[in-house]
Amino acid sequence: MYKIILCILLFYSYQARSQSQASPVIPATLNIGGGSAEISSGFVVDWSIGESTIIDTYYGQNAYANSVVGVDWYLTSGILQPFDTTNIIYNSLIPDWTNQEIRFYPVPTPDIINIDFRSVTTGKITIQLFSREGKLLGSKDFIQINSTSTQKWDLTNQASGTYYFRIFLSGANGEILKKGTFNIEKL
Repeated sequence: MYKIILCILLFYSYQARSQSQASPVIPATLNIGGGSAEISSGFVVDWSIGESTIIDTYYGQNAYANSVVGVDWYLTSGILQPFDTTNIIYNSLIPDWTNQEIRFYPVPTPDIINIDFRSVTTGKITIQLFSREGKLLGSKDFIQINSTSTQKWDLTNQASGTYYFRIFLSGANGEILKKGTFNIEKL
């Protein structure tokens, strides 16, 4: 009897393993609706229902330039694909912050997060706080003048979980000089 039970268990484990290898899980997004709206001339917003709230963007270069996208390309993880070379979120020509320029502490944090800026570039820094669902929870602006500074952000009234800081550095003419998104954990 012991040998029969052992053979049955081995058969089922082999069958489960072969089925998991034969049909891999493929991530997918189902778009069930959406639309477009022209906010002003030259600025159109598209939206869809069924997209992910956190979007990753991938960058690359074509071997040969073409008339539609040129040499540089980018791809987001949703159905809607941006086609605006001046948009600050998708412009691959705008450099990202380095780990030496921005530091967060303490991480994870129980209440107040400190953000150290060590950039030698002068300009207006905009800090935006987003929830895990992508909801804007707050925004701060300040002027960085070729030195270091520390900004404090109070998360006491926020629930425990993951939060995202999107940080931009703008020049005197409003052009974006640096960009980046950082996630932190609140206890």
